[in-house]
Amino acid sequence: MENYVVIFLGLVIGILGIVIATGHIEVIHSYNRARITDENRKPYGRTVGSGCLVMGIGIVVDGVISLLKESFPPVPVIVGLVIGLILILYGQFKYNKGIF
Repeated sequence: MENYVVIFLGLVIGILGIVIATGHIEVIHSYNRARITDENRKPYGRTVGSGCLVMGIGIVVDGVISLLKESFPPVPVIVGLVIGLILILYGQFKYNKGIF
């Protein structure tokens, strides 16, 4: 049962990433997008949205593999979270000039 919850969570995070990547950055908290100019709105959304999407894909892949195998190290989740976090932080520092 918990594998289905993990897959659902991954899908939600992935869909959120797609929404952000299409330019709807208003779902991100206001202080995380306070200094985003109109010209940087799309690249910021693509970068942060891609990070969320990578995280969601890693979680879904781990959930699917866990359904098929009893014992499996959480490699897809770790890789997805690290790459996704790097993309999100890159977008924050490049376009928002900092995390806050």
